[in-house]
Amino acid sequence: MLDPDYLDRAGDMVAGVYGEIEADMLAYLCRLLLDQDIEGLGQRGVTAVNLLAQSAAPQLMAFIESHRDEVNEAVRRTVEDAMSRSDAADAAAISGAAPGTAVAASRTLPRQVELTARGIAAILERDNVDMAQGALDLWNRCVAEAVTKVNTGAETADTAVHQAVRRMMREGVSTVTYRDPTTGRQTVTNRIDVAVRRHVRTQLAQDGMRRTLDVCADAGVRLVEVSSHGGARPSHARWQGRVYSLNGEVEVDGVRYKDFYSETGYGKVDGLGGANCRHSFGPWVPGAPRMYSPDPEHPSGLPSDEVYRLTQEQRRRERDIRQTKRELAGAQLIADKDASLANIAEVERLKDKLRRQQAGLREHIDKANKLGKADVLQRAPNREWAGDMPRIRKTDSSRRTMKEFMNGDGVKRALKARGISRSAAQKALSAELRSRGIDPRNWQNLSKANQQGIFKRAIAGLRGTKKAGAKSATKAPATAAKIMEGKGVSGQSASAIASIADGCQNADVRRAFSSSLADLRLDSTTAARGQAYYSPRTQGITLNMDDTARGFAARPDKAPYQTFFHEYGHYIDHRNGQGARYASEAAGLGVTAKKEVQTMLREIKKREGYGSVREAKEHLTREVITLYRSTPELIGGLSDIIHGATSGTCCDYALPAHRKSYWKGKWGAQALATETFAHFFECSTANPQALETLKRYLPKTYDVFTDMMKGF
Repeated sequence: MLDPDYLDRAGDMVAGVYGEIEADMLAYLCRLLLDQDIEGLGQRGVTAVNLLAQSAAPQLMAFIESHRDEVNEAVRRTVEDAMSRSDAADAAAISGAAPGTAVAASRTLPRQVELTARGIAAILERDNVDMAQGALDLWNRCVAEAVTKVNTGAETADTAVHQAVRRMMREGVSTVTYRDPTTGRQTVTNRIDVAVRRHVRTQLAQDGMRRTLDVCADAGVRLVEVSSHGGARPSHARWQGRVYSLNGEVEVDGVRYKDFYSETGYGKVDGLGGANCRHSFGPWVPGAPRMYSPDPEHPSGLPSDEVYRLTQEQRRRERDIRQTKRELAGAQLIADKDASLANIAEVERLKDKLRRQQAGLREHIDKANKLGKADVLQRAPNREWAGDMPRIRKTDSSRRTMKEFMNGDGVKRALKARGISRSAAQKALSAELRSRGIDPRNWQNLSKANQQGIFKRAIAGLRGTKKAGAKSATKAPATAAKIMEGKGVSGQSASAIASIADGCQNADVRRAFSSSLADLRLDSTTAARGQAYYSPRTQGITLNMDDTARGFAARPDKAPYQTFFHEYGHYIDHRNGQGARYASEAAGLGVTAKKEVQTMLREIKKREGYGSVREAKEHLTREVITLYRSTPELIGGLSDIIHGATSGTCCDYALPAHRKSYWKGKWGAQALATETFAHFFECSTANPQALETLKRYLPKTYDVFTDMMKGF
């Protein structure tokens, strides 16, 4: 006899392996879809979509085959445990009645395990075919819908594909469990893990019960006790927990026992041991204690209906967690392919949703277990498993709502300084989010740095409605503005540059700017677009002032006048150096940056389990690309510094501001030191949000920079 609670979880181990197979299939199909030209597919028609799916069929079966050993091992272990438990329970029930029966049963156990494992394997073979077909059916439904949306103009190709990927992950792979024998039409469809659990459980129960009948026959025991459990379906509750006769209705010691087969419906699909039945039975000897009762009381003392309700609520929550894990895996695939801020925000939203669901499940179990004398529920990690989850780094989401953000002191000061009303700023912020494909409700799933960057972009084009201009202008050092105008800079740009420098939070940087301004030489302010450099020979700057004034509109990673402050950083670095050396080179800024990047790569290699530093470099490159694609305004020259610190072997296609040869040869070390200094200087003045990025990745290098500025 097998306990009902044991039968309920008997298929979890095998279902867990099928969860991994499902995850492999879904990831493969989603990647296949993300790599397709949906607009081109749409022109060829839905037939082309179906043909593409059929070409994927061999790979789907290959995923099943690759896990065959794991499935067989899970089945073997499950069957051995179940048959051993059943034999032990039967032997205990008839101990003393037929002493040799248990020994005889133990000799046949290996053969029974083999036969049951074969039976389950045969059923799973059918499930395998159904699973592959279910995956193809899922593909056809989702992709056909995507093609239709693109052809009708309802969605862009990217949006339709992303929606299809999310739908595939949300629905998962289903199989047809039952068909109408007359019409052939499907009547019941189940998720693959549900179907596998049911098939394993049913096979174990049926083989265990047939073995119990053999044991009873060998021992001469003709009475059996049927198990019982709370929440049984009404038709089964009628006969559960009672003793029956295997030889028709009989009377023993004045007690009448009804016929086992006619009362329980044993052998029928809707009877004992039928589809999805958790009941079992074992030998019973008159006078022996009873294990079950017709109306079983749960150890907690709670009514059966309440236990059933609490258990079903746990199962629902477990299903929701599995679904969210699949959705999260799909969102991560989309973000890996297209690292837009909207896609990254969706990943963060699902991380937060999963975290809340898991907390909700823990709370549900804790509350349920406080209702009775004993625990009602227990956590079942296998039922929350959704296959091979992708490696997803810890969330950076701020969890700060838009209202909380707008109430921040920094935001209030920024709006007051520019004379912008809160309502206008919030409206512009929502519009900026929508232009990036982000639902404003997802604001709290963005990182603090992303929130600050988007806010800055949103209010950049707003004009103040309050009289803040005159007051703000008085903050900008008039002397600095006049000096700039005297060097041929327009009044508007001169005032803006002086105001930005005066607003820098680092007093040493402000002082360095002001003390060096008088000697600054501007070789050209009308250079070709994209051209900007400092000449140590002339000690002058060449750039296009109109370009740098336009900021993000001209270059997505540069705030207004950020390029000017980069070249100004080169100027004061050279000015404060000794002889042919720059101050940054003498301070070892480049050496520190190089060591810090090397340490970063070693940590990535260890954390991710890579076999080489090259893989760590590829990982870091992808990470920097993702940062740039999502929030270019926050990159702050990070990719350039990493490119230089690795002699051009990392971030070589992420945003290389300089050629690989720039970092090599006689002046390579100097180049890394000076560029690192210039990037820290430009961000300290013109883009403090990007400075946070540099500080997060290169904290030791930043410390060297701040120490340098104290001596300028």
